[in-house]
Amino acid sequence: TFVMDNLESKNYKRVQNSITIFAVVSAIISLGIILLAPEVVRVIGGVKYGAAVALIPGSVLAVFFQILTSILAIILTYDKNVVKTAIITGAIAVISVALKILLLRQMGIEILPIINTIAFVCTLIANYYLVRQAGYAACIDLKKVGIAILGLVIVSGLSTLLYQNNLIRYCLIFVVAIAFFIAAY
Repeated sequence: TFVMDNLESKNYKRVQNSITIFAVVSAIISLGIILLAPEVVRVIGGVKYGAAVALIPGSVLAVFFQILTSILAIILTYDKNVVKTAIITGAIAVISVALKILLLRQMGIEILPIINTIAFVCTLIANYYLVRQAGYAACIDLKKVGIAILGLVIVSGLSTLLYQNNLIRYCLIFVVAIAFFIAAY
């Protein structure tokens, strides 16, 4: 309701600030999860689930894009512009399921997080376009949100290398923890 209340009062700068903070904090939490994936899998599943570590960066990235999409959906809901986003989201979901069915046997489970990430990126782009079309572009600081996205995509892409070099990964975990506490206060 915070976003909707501020949209109602046309306080777009406040909406922009809250969306930016939400995106950055979500990116920091996502970075932490990606960086701690080997330890989390080891504690929760043990050695036999070690291969699952490779699936976590893509899965976390997909969830991050889903979170950002949800924020834009709030703006579209306020604008009573949900039919277009529902149709687009439904079409992307159908394509995503079809791709999973077609590619799972050929490429294995490693393809699933990639398909999910691509699907949510497409949904995010479509919702951003609809938000701009509805006249709410001022609600999104594309530069700051883009930097959060870029940082998370880079770390996700480098995660395999980071999982092989614990010193660098632990240093990054320390930096992300500091960033989280700074962002929290």
